[in-house]
Amino acid sequence: MQRSTFYIDKQHDRVDEVEALKLEEQTLQRELQHLLAQEVPTQWRQIIYELNKCCYLLGGGYFKTQDEDRNQQMWAFHQQQLNAQRAESEKREQELKKQQKKEQRRRQVEELRRKKSYDDLDGLDQDDSDDEDEENISETATSTSSSTIIPTIDITSPFQSKPQEQVLFSIDKVARGFINIEGYRIISGKVNMRVQKHKRVIETRIEKNDPYLLHQVQRAHHFAENAIDKLNKITNTLGENNSHNSVDTLIRALEDVMAIIQRSREQIGVDCGSTPLSGSSSTITASLSSTYNVPLNNIVLKLQQGFYPPLPTDVVLEYTVEETRIKVSVYTLSFASSKTLSDNPKGLRTFILPSKPGEVCCISEKFSTVCKVAFLSEALKDMTEAFKRCVRLRDKLQLHRQYL
Repeated sequence: MQRSTFYIDKQHDRVDEVEALKLEEQTLQRELQHLLAQEVPTQWRQIIYELNKCCYLLGGGYFKTQDEDRNQQMWAFHQQQLNAQRAESEKREQELKKQQKKEQRRRQVEELRRKKSYDDLDGLDQDDSDDEDEENISETATSTSSSTIIPTIDITSPFQSKPQEQVLFSIDKVARGFINIEGYRIISGKVNMRVQKHKRVIETRIEKNDPYLLHQVQRAHHFAENAIDKLNKITNTLGENNSHNSVDTLIRALEDVMAIIQRSREQIGVDCGSTPLSGSSSTITASLSSTYNVPLNNIVLKLQQGFYPPLPTDVVLEYTVEETRIKVSVYTLSFASSKTLSDNPKGLRTFILPSKPGEVCCISEKFSTVCKVAFLSEALKDMTEAFKRCVRLRDKLQLHRQYL
């Protein structure tokens, strides 16, 4: 009897466990339905929004909203605001003319009273009242037109100006100056330098029609745009029924976007510039201070041509990004015959310049400083927030996917 009771109790426990598993599976399926129908589209839009903010800061251009209808509505509201301002300006003009006219008539009335010309006074008063009626009518029309103007819409970044930031810097007694940054472009700036090789102060500037490109910021901007494009391409699957294909597609898309965002973050979050190659290699890299392997003649030499007046051939001025800060570097170069490439007692890095065949150069002096840049920190913060949202959404989808 005790054995049968134990057996029945065990069967009941198994049934309860199976029922509990079924209930858990049904609950997770309902949660997945809600996730695909509600939370995924919301989070998707938010990720695109964060990346759009990042593109706005890094590109120094127009901030793209995800919802085109809302964008058009905002533009209409913007136009209505301009019309309201024009109407207000016209109204003030009319009031000023009205005051001037009243003042003129008041003087005429006083003059007529002195002459005791009451008949003329009565006629003038009648004209004055007629003019006042006309002005009241015009005022009513103006107030009616201006009262129908403004719907309640939150105007945000589509009408903001391009983000610009001025950076002042000083490198000991070697260089001092300023630059104005707009996204990945230095649109203007001026530097005064004093190096031992040159007795005179070297003065140069960046002009707006030939901006200096911050290639790390430009790459970060392009990666962020690429991530937005991938998110937009997959948007049409958000409304599909729960299936392994749709969930797998979303997970793969999120992982691809996370990889792209990470590459974008690395461009401005760590030192991603370019350091000269060591050893016997004759390749010159994109920067004299970091490790990104790009030929110097493609980037640095081209950027040196953007200074007015041109810098001396043995002086290099460079702007790079290091951990969301602008790094300003000044280098002086020494030139020698290529026969002395193996004989370098000082152990200085030597390079071959395309413009000087048969010669090598080495860095004889280097001076640098770093300056904080607020918009780079803000852009990195937006990218990090977008990355975290991708991670959380991917983890939720992976958790619920097994119960489809």
